[in-house]
Amino acid sequence: MLSEADKKVVISAARAAGAVHVQHHKQAKNIRKKSEGMGLVSDVDIESERVILEFLEKQFPDHNFVKEESDTIDNKSEYTWHIDPLDGTANYLHGMSMFGVSIGLAHLGKPIFGVIYYPLSDELFVAESGKGATLNGKKIAVSANASLAESLVYVGSDLHRFTAAKLKLIEVLATRVYRMRMIGCAVYDLMQTAQGFGDATLFLNIFSWDVVAGVVLVREAGGTVTDFAGKEWVVNAEGFIASNGNVHDELVSSLD
Repeated sequence: MLSEADKKVVISAARAAGAVHVQHHKQAKNIRKKSEGMGLVSDVDIESERVILEFLEKQFPDHNFVKEESDTIDNKSEYTWHIDPLDGTANYLHGMSMFGVSIGLAHLGKPIFGVIYYPLSDELFVAESGKGATLNGKKIAVSANASLAESLVYVGSDLHRFTAAKLKLIEVLATRVYRMRMIGCAVYDLMQTAQGFGDATLFLNIFSWDVVAGVVLVREAGGTVTDFAGKEWVVNAEGFIASNGNVHDELVSSLD
């Protein structure tokens, strides 16, 4: 597992990337499209990732790195960092506030440590397997709600990909939950669920860099994370449900 010094380096990396976000918020430059269906990217995304890697590659030279804006670094390690330097890029580039940094560590495909940083409000979330989840050093916990019909559920909003299947998912959920929210930022969705400001987060498909940190956060806050079949979520599994645990089985059965 990570030493306290290791954790401080990861936190420093997240804060440094967040500082880049704040510096350029509402004035990002060189905005361009990625490959087909993959959204937008800017110099802020690239610079944020570069800053994070400066910290992590020095501290963990033998680990693997899977990151959104550049190629995977495969050192044949059991440990892999999954990095989204700016989650919620479309929100960021439109001047919105829902965006952040996600840095997660997986061991043999299982998430074990995560840092999420929400820079505009200076909210730092840290979670480690077996050690709980915190926001700025204070413990957080998922909601106690046990009724799916009374649940606020966050849903992935990238409808430009797999559109028909995602619309079907929304149609199914609409008849079973109280309200849905589509924010366009996995970091935001998962930190809300982990704090109890929502009862579940669902993605029909998701990239590992978006959610590895959030998986640890929700689990350590007392929640449950599985694929759509109710099996343990591991890196690159399709389908993603993170909930407070109380509504999880009902969610899974609703999507069967």
